[in-house]
Amino acid sequence: MRHSQYTAYFRSLATNLKSISHSPEEMHFARVIRTQDPFARLDLEEFLQAARNKMKFPFLLLETYDSSLMDRISDNKWELFEGGVILLEKATKGNFDSIEAALDKTEMILKEELLPCLYHDYKQKRVEWHLDLNDVSFEKVGPVGDYLVGTRLNFILKVTANRYLKFNPDLLK
Repeated sequence: MRHSQYTAYFRSLATNLKSISHSPEEMHFARVIRTQDPFARLDLEEFLQAARNKMKFPFLLLETYDSSLMDRISDNKWELFEGGVILLEKATKGNFDSIEAALDKTEMILKEELLPCLYHDYKQKRVEWHLDLNDVSFEKVGPVGDYLVGTRLNFILKVTANRYLKFNPDLLK
C-alpha cells in the first residue's frame, strides 16, 4: 500500500459518508503527518489551512501511518500499517453538555459508520489490506485549538509483503 492509496481511501470515506460529507467547497477532511522524529513531531499545515479557510464539522483528520514488517516463520510476510483518524467536533468551552454531545457524536460516527465501512471493504476484498478487530481501539481527543473535541480511531492494516520482498538482481549494477 502506498501513502497516496491510503489517503485516497479515507478521503473517499469522508466524502461519501453522509455524516461527514467532505467536498472542495465544504472542508471536512485533512491530513496530518505524524512522525517519531523528535524535531518534527507533527505537521499540521493542511489542518491549519483548512481551519483558516473553510473547515466544517465534523472534521476528519487522517494521520499518516507508521509501518513495520512481520514474519511469523510462514509463507506470508506482512507489512503492518499503524494509522489513525481523528474526528473532531466543535464544543463550547466550559459547557460539559456540549462537550459530551460532541464526544458522543464523534464516537458514534467512527464506531457505527466509518469502522463498519473499513470492515466491510476488507470482508468484501475491496481493499488489499486485512483488518483484525483486535487491532482497533478508540480514545477521546481534545480540547484542540478553538475548543475542538472528538474521538480517535487507531488501527493496524496488514498487507502481504511477499511480492516486494523478492530479490531482483537486475536492480544492482
